[in-house]
Amino acid sequence: MLDHRVSARSRVRAFPCVRQIDAIPPVIPSSDTNPGRGDGLAPRRGGSDYDPLRGRWILVVDDNVFNRRLATQMLEDVGVRVVAVDNGRQALDAMRTQPFDLVLMDCRMPEMDGYETTRAIRAEPRWRGVPIIAMTACILLEEHQAARAAGMDDELVKPIDMALLYDTLLRWIDHRAARHAVPDGGPATSLDALPGIDSVVGLAHAMNNPVLFERLLRLFVRMHGNFGQAFAQASGPNAAVDRRRLAHDLKGAAGTLGAFALQQVSHEFERICIQGAGDDAIRDQLAIVLRELGIVLAGIQALPAASA
Repeated sequence: MLDHRVSARSRVRAFPCVRQIDAIPPVIPSSDTNPGRGDGLAPRRGGSDYDPLRGRWILVVDDNVFNRRLATQMLEDVGVRVVAVDNGRQALDAMRTQPFDLVLMDCRMPEMDGYETTRAIRAEPRWRGVPIIAMTACILLEEHQAARAAGMDDELVKPIDMALLYDTLLRWIDHRAARHAVPDGGPATSLDALPGIDSVVGLAHAMNNPVLFERLLRLFVRMHGNFGQAFAQASGPNAAVDRRRLAHDLKGAAGTLGAFALQQVSHEFERICIQGAGDDAIRDQLAIVLRELGIVLAGIQALPAASA
């Protein structure tokens, strides 16, 4: 890699998570919907501090729909052009179709994980100079070493912190450090007293922007409001994998919103599913998850429709 990237490589960055599919229909098909149409996530443009990002092409690689939508919204808000895919094979197909300025790469994905995908990218001389930022749930020494060994340049820790995301993009795309003030959250709103949610944390993950925070809340309802039904319908040879994925995705989304009780019980539910616990244990923990989820959903759904 280029010498001017060395100093940044030595630092492990903490950030939240990402994901979604939008943009360039010719690049790659997807079942995801465009978050800018009809779902309350119409793009908003950021201020002049982020103008260097406007018009840049970034590839988001993540198998979690909520994270793809969140990442795409955040990037489009500052004028970034986004292609998002849900596995490594689709990422390679996208890169063969057009050039990208940077890749945000989830580390843990089915079919082809982020490490294998990064190694494949680095094996192509035309792609070796493209910055690849790892997205991971935690920065353990072994994760850091694996990311570096695969050829990743930096790490961001989930759930996503918008200011750190933009700072990281500016640093790698423009090869310069950037520091941005967090905008004032403005007057208190009904978002300050949501049952089951620490709004201070949730707002922080949305750069203290109440409008974006509420968009994330509405998106959470659409993505996870039918969790119980989706879990019950998971069947067939892939049922165990599908159920673990549902629990994992709910845990991550809850953490992004600051719904810590829901995050904790979802984490335990994921652990039980991974261990292959019996039906009784799964049923009991599912009831606990649905109770906490119901508290969070009720608070979000009680928000005035006019503020959506």
